[in-house]
Amino acid sequence: MNHLKNQSPKPKSKSRVTVTQRTKVQPYKFTDQRLMHSFEVALSNSNSIATLLINLSEIVSDQTDCLSLWVCQRNENGEYRSPHLLTNTDGEGLWNVVEGHAQEMIQRVGKTRQICSSPIRSATETSLIVAPMINEIGTDSPITMMLIGLFSSESQSVLRQQWMVGLVSQTIARWIQHRKIAHQQIQTRSLNDAFGLANALDATKTISEAAVVVANHLRKLSQSEQVAVSFCQSKNGTGTLMAISDVESVGLESESNKIINHACNQTIQSGTVLRYPAADNEHSPALLALEKYCKTNGIEGCIALPLVSPEEKIIGSVVCGATAQQMNTESYQLYLEKMVSLVSGHVGVVQRANRGMRDVFRSRFGDFW
Repeated sequence: MNHLKNQSPKPKSKSRVTVTQRTKVQPYKFTDQRLMHSFEVALSNSNSIATLLINLSEIVSDQTDCLSLWVCQRNENGEYRSPHLLTNTDGEGLWNVVEGHAQEMIQRVGKTRQICSSPIRSATETSLIVAPMINEIGTDSPITMMLIGLFSSESQSVLRQQWMVGLVSQTIARWIQHRKIAHQQIQTRSLNDAFGLANALDATKTISEAAVVVANHLRKLSQSEQVAVSFCQSKNGTGTLMAISDVESVGLESESNKIINHACNQTIQSGTVLRYPAADNEHSPALLALEKYCKTNGIEGCIALPLVSPEEKIIGSVVCGATAQQMNTESYQLYLEKMVSLVSGHVGVVQRANRGMRDVFRSRFGDFW
């Protein structure tokens, strides 16, 4: 098979495209079921659009004479610029060669909403293929992205390469549809579960009882390994560990509970959702506390979420220990975020309703306390 030897063009000439030979094993045919299976695996194993694009580009690169593959997102002005390279090639150098031609084809595809191909004027036996990325198949919804592929047409038909790019576009559209359906299901489930949890909170008489209800209910509903709940009870904004799922009483004397309390406070201080291991392999001081919590408790991962009142004040936090499979499942974190968001307001009401006399005096006469 042919493969582009990636070289950046000379400043005064953008017409050089070099092709070398490479051998590929068992290329797919149009009717080959293995190809369709590969796309299905990429669809089911991709937890993000970025991962999906990488997985699909690997299939295209392995089974076609793809020299380079880009994706251009549509901005607010309706323009498709700043292409993102998907293949392991000299994308910048090649884009300089095909940019003008690609922009012309993008305009054409935007009008026809069909896959278009055209030979590269400055390079023999090379073709540029552009496909629209429409979120909803079979509708007139806006084109959100453009897939742009540069191919060698020396030993493979352009028709086959168009078919491959079309499969990529359809697979992305299916992934987006599946994601929308999954989000709707999570939204419905979280609303129902939050309603039940709110009713349980209404029956509590103290802040401690409310924390226990949140910890135990959320662990069962989310099927987490463990759930810890911390509430802010001081002016400095730090939280106090109030409950651990399936634990009758919580004391801060034990080293294990101190570690859990420290993990809870990290998300209170940051004001954002934290997760360990981080999706982007980030290493920060806040994540060190989560890492220590996981290792101490023999848990593979965790997600820490702040409890935020309707007035956008952080009133506590929830740390959910999880399995590696849950951490790699987008729906798990999404469900937790929905639940914690829906329950936060109710927790704030319980906190205010159950304040002790000491807290009332502090709120009214803080300067003299």
